[in-house]
Amino acid sequence: MPVPIREVPPPRPPAAAQIPVSRDYAGMARAVDMLNAEQQQIAAHLQALAVYLQNQLGILRNTANWLLAQVSVRNLVPDSDVKDPGTYWTVGAPWVVTDAAGIGGGRGFVLAAPGGTADVVSTAVPVTPGLNYVFSGFMDARQLTGGTLLWVVEDAGSSAVIMFVTQPLDQNNTPTIGRVETQAVIPGGTTSVKIVARATGAVVANGQVVLSEPQLELPAPGQSGASATLYRTNIGAN
Repeated sequence: MPVPIREVPPPRPPAAAQIPVSRDYAGMARAVDMLNAEQQQIAAHLQALAVYLQNQLGILRNTANWLLAQVSVRNLVPDSDVKDPGTYWTVGAPWVVTDAAGIGGGRGFVLAAPGGTADVVSTAVPVTPGLNYVFSGFMDARQLTGGTLLWVVEDAGSSAVIMFVTQPLDQNNTPTIGRVETQAVIPGGTTSVKIVARATGAVVANGQVVLSEPQLELPAPGQSGASATLYRTNIGAN
């Protein structure tokens, strides 16, 4: 009689190890907060960068406009470097024309021994009534101990003063060296002006005072405000 074979079920594979999962909700919240903080910092940096780039663009735009203004403005004073004073200037004593005395190393109108009331006067410069003109000029007034140095713009026919500017002063109100400027609207009836270098009651100590490089100009079209631009020479009739 055959012996029955007992069926044995195959071995069951071992159960997978159960890895405990830790749910650290507080830690997760901290991580999310850190991520949000980093995102806020990045956004702040990007915003600051945008503002910086916008400012730089504004600077470049202003520089471009300034360069265009420089190109379109010209000096209306004939012979502003005094290369031909016999033609374009009347130099009254005690003023003299001196080489290399001007601010730019060119000629200048020099006063070393005050006494007398004569001026230095340019030939007539055509202007348009009703328009705003800017005048500027250099003065070396460091040896001036009394009185006043002036650049004057006056009507060529009547000699009426339209605008004037005096010597530059430091914080102690002591005469110094520098470029000075002023502006005025040309009055009705004035079609030409003269540029005048003048000294009133001037006292010069141990040296000389110098006026040089006068410039009369119209602001460039579209230029905001009215101020002197870079000096440019004008040789000959304007």
